[in-house]
Amino acid sequence: MVNKNALRATVALFALTLSVGGVISGCGPKPSAPTTKPTPAPPVAQEPPLSDHPRTVKIFTVAQGSDGDANDLVATTVRLEDSQQPARTALDALIDAKNSPLPKGTSVRGIAIADGLATVDFSPQFKDNFHGSDTEEAQALNSILMTLGQFKSIDRVQITVAGKTVDSLGGHMEISDPLDVIRPATVRQAQGSHDPAQN
Repeated sequence: MVNKNALRATVALFALTLSVGGVISGCGPKPSAPTTKPTPAPPVAQEPPLSDHPRTVKIFTVAQGSDGDANDLVATTVRLEDSQQPARTALDALIDAKNSPLPKGTSVRGIAIADGLATVDFSPQFKDNFHGSDTEEAQALNSILMTLGQFKSIDRVQITVAGKTVDSLGGHMEISDPLDVIRPATVRQAQGSHDPAQN
């Protein structure tokens, strides 16, 4: 004869085991949802400052004229170190040239080109170190206007010093407003230099 009390105890123990197992399984870690990696943003394209990217450029430095005076500006062709910034590189080469008419210690702090206007920001030495005559002032400014005038993207030049416009370089020529470039098509070449336009 089956012991009813023992049977009731066995059923109760089995029910308790199922209950505890359900609680334990409910407390386990939930499966994580599948993750997707974010799509990286496309790189921002850098717009070059000029539409023309020559391998060589012309700079305009002082040379002895036929009368023996250092009044002439002549073109010398130099190779570009950075063809993506030809205007900036050309001005750097002009500053470093042996017979540069620009004041010693001058450097280009920045250049921005938009709608035909090149805004060139020079270091304070551009004005502080200039002590020349009206002829030398004209040479310095014309060398900039001729060097930048070879680029079709530039029609005018606004000169600033340390981020600010100045009235004049040496007191003889007004430069607070933009100046028209000088297209150097008729300027004579320095002896031994090569004009890339003749290619």
